Amino acid sequence: MEIFSFSGANDFVSDRLIHNRLNFRYNNKQFSSALEFRNRIFSGQSQMLIDNYSGLVAVDNGIVDLSFLIVDEKEIIVLSQIDRMWINWSNDNWEIRAGRQRINWGMNLFWNSNDIFNTYSIIDFDYEERPGVDALRVQRYFNGMSSAEVSIKPAEEEDEWVIAGKYRFNKWQYDLQIFGAQWYDDYAIGLGWAGNIRSAGFKGELSYFHPRDNKGDGVTSLSLSSDFVFSNGMFTTIGFLFNSAGADSSFNAARNLFDAPISAKQLMPSKYSLISNLSYPFSPIINGAVVLIYSPIVNSALVMPSVSYSIDEAWEVAFFAQTFWMETGEWQNLGNGVFLRLKGSF
Repeated sequence: MEIFSFSGANDFVSDRLIHNRLNFRYNNKQFSSALEFRNRIFSGQSQMLIDNYSGLVAVDNGIVDLSFLIVDEKEIIVLSQIDRMWINWSNDNWEIRAGRQRINWGMNLFWNSNDIFNTYSIIDFDYEERPGVDALRVQRYFNGMSSAEVSIKPAEEEDEWVIAGKYRFNKWQYDLQIFGAQWYDDYAIGLGWAGNIRSAGFKGELSYFHPRDNKGDGVTSLSLSSDFVFSNGMFTTIGFLFNSAGADSSFNAARNLFDAPISAKQLMPSKYSLISNLSYPFSPIINGAVVLIYSPIVNSALVMPSVSYSIDEAWEVAFFAQTFWMETGEWQNLGNGVFLRLKGSF
């Protein structure tokens, strides 16, 4: 993938990324396992301009460090990471999985206030598999589309553990879930739903985080979305996010948009955010999409258009762009990225 980033005519930066995945699976009647590698080769100007660039891209948040810097030079970085490594046992009613895995409690397409284990960044479009977590997950399935789950993410420090339970069921033609958790330094409770209002999808997630030591205020995260498919194949989503601890100044939002850690408690740096997504299949092999994120009060906007072309069943070429704007007296362009990706599957 070719990457070009700039915020003006004199600060143009060019980079290249080769991204490879190797996925291995074993399955039999009750047992299964997975071992998946995320391999990347970085070259270009960013690693020469940014101090400790290899340390930034090689971060591993698991209890075991499974990131391996094979080559760490100014000109080139070769990084291999194991982001899935689990063993699974299941029967008709139970499923137990241990290891590095994805635990997805989100119900919305974009912002997931209930996703307390595996929150991901919207702008990281090239990581389609999304991050994993080192955890033990136990699920019990009942009749009537209901299930119960307990998941535990251990850590070296006591205040970094996540211990959570969730109950999921179907009522009033809606998929519903409730959960409670010890989440790092907080206690967390939440609920989520997914259903339809007439022919439009309606989803929502609400989470509340309260300090375990009762020092400081609690934080509420609410994400709502609706989606609709038109008769011509056009798909649209609109969404709203409320973060009670979000920034209410342009300076803080600009500073934190790309740098602040993403979590279910802090999905966006601003207090209020709106999102709109529109995708359209121009032909069976050409698809276009655009995502717009706008934060009122701080008046910031992120626009992400994309176009993909399927060469054949195994190969695809795609164009992505990201442009960030903010009003600081007047609307200013604070940064842009252009990406050209050739992707093959085997």
